[in-house]
Amino acid sequence: MNKPLSELFQVTGRYRRSVHLERDFYAENALDGYVVTVTARETLARLISALENQGESKAWSLTGPYGSGKSAFALFAAKLLGDPESPTTQDALRLLKSGDVFQWDRFVGLCASKRKNRGFCPVLISGERAPITHALLRGLADGLAAFDNHSELRPLISKIEKCLASAANGARPAASEITYFFEIAAREVGDAGGTGLILVVDELGKFLEYAAQHPSRGDVFVLQSLAEYASRSEGAPLFLLTILHQAFEAYAQRLGKSQREEWAKIQGRFED
Repeated sequence: MNKPLSELFQVTGRYRRSVHLERDFYAENALDGYVVTVTARETLARLISALENQGESKAWSLTGPYGSGKSAFALFAAKLLGDPESPTTQDALRLLKSGDVFQWDRFVGLCASKRKNRGFCPVLISGERAPITHALLRGLADGLAAFDNHSELRPLISKIEKCLASAANGARPAASEITYFFEIAAREVGDAGGTGLILVVDELGKFLEYAAQHPSRGDVFVLQSLAEYASRSEGAPLFLLTILHQAFEAYAQRLGKSQREEWAKIQGRFED
């Protein structure tokens, strides 16, 4: 007797939906079923190189079609660089060892020599059709609050929340102001025993679409400012990873020539 496929095959629950960084990062089964692919290994090698040599690029743009595993990789990388005591970070280490023992050996060696006790503070942002400046402030405040168990960072979080409240009331935070908050946050995370900040902006294209439709409200120059800071950051660095389905210029087609050129300069600050 023929059986329906539903009785012969089952799909694990995590594969029935796409990865959502802000939701899935804090799940106990965040990395269940993750496979360290060849592309993931190559991309991770760049992050490890930046840990080894602070002169390396620390701003990357991961571009590829829907369903190619970009968000899952970002989740894996954020876990790997996070709190070494976290069970899911231990899961990430085991996955790396089974998938690429050479990169695992490099990473473990760095942990012993350069990486601090609490790892990187993750700042995770999922794209939406809204100003990216607001999302960056909210993501930084949430990331610091989750990282800080002893309220050492509370004064800084309060300042960020005050700026975010002003933005909600119509004020436009400048790119330099947001970058300043990230600089201070990286330094204070380092003072609190962390290695630095890892900022992941998933579905960046949604922010770019909003900026193209609302040029006066979608200040994408902040990406250039953050990428430039990431490149020069030392001690407690900022790692910046953006995730896109297509290149910057594809989102800028409706803009004028000068604006398209400005967007191309922003993309040029990222290693693709």
